[in-house]
Amino acid sequence: MNNSVPVSILVSTYRSELASRLLSSLESIINQTSAPQEIVLVIDGPIDDTQEEVIQKYLNSENVPKIIIRRLNKNSGLANALNYGLAACSNDIIARMDSDDIAQDDRIEKQYQFLQKHPEIDVVASWQAEFEDDDIELITTVKETPPNHQDIVRSLKWRNVVSHPTIMFRKAIVMNNNGYDSSVGLLEDYDLHMRLIKAGARYAAIQEPLVKVRISKSQRSRRGGISYMFREGVFRYRCYKRGNYSFWIFIASFTSNALFRIMPAYIKGILYRFVRKSIEK
Repeated sequence: MNNSVPVSILVSTYRSELASRLLSSLESIINQTSAPQEIVLVIDGPIDDTQEEVIQKYLNSENVPKIIIRRLNKNSGLANALNYGLAACSNDIIARMDSDDIAQDDRIEKQYQFLQKHPEIDVVASWQAEFEDDDIELITTVKETPPNHQDIVRSLKWRNVVSHPTIMFRKAIVMNNNGYDSSVGLLEDYDLHMRLIKAGARYAAIQEPLVKVRISKSQRSRRGGISYMFREGVFRYRCYKRGNYSFWIFIASFTSNALFRIMPAYIKGILYRFVRKSIEK
């Protein structure tokens, strides 16, 4: 394939995904200014026929990146699915995408060139542009990530400022640190960042949104409640014991985040806006 770079895109889909969203996501990967050499698509349990039709369309197409399909017999969760896919990635550099995200057409080019110019960096993220439902062109907010390693590390002590669907990373650093941990629930990406940083990984972020990410009220509600608060408390205690931060930061971060998790959804929505850049309509 012309103008391709040695990058693997790691994507996972499952039964609740809409075929139209998977189609848009794959189209955004295929139509890159610098296309990835391969797409590793993990099918996490049985999916419906409409998703299967989308996948077969690209498997039977020419002039698209190589598509590697890995199937799990039953839904095992994102962490396990990503670990399964990681092992199938043949390139030393891997980019993440969710099955309903939309990559800007120069995302791969910019992040790959950044890693080539900065061999000291192990993980490069970007900002994420956020839209609701299926109105891809109506960007409502932008999640910004600090540009340099020191600021990212400082911010991660309090909240996850790294957008998981935007990261491109060197495969070795993730594989050498046991990939994703399925025991932390929906915090698998936050946990990965904290473990990688403790292991000496260096982070950076390109200061523009390179991925459009779909957000919804239901997504935010899943990241709240007593059970989520408990899991996050266990996660933050692990970070403290690992040496990611001091005991007092553990207490302060756990307390502030615990209060946030049990707040009503409408109050959380208001607070979310304080850590997002609003886009004028």
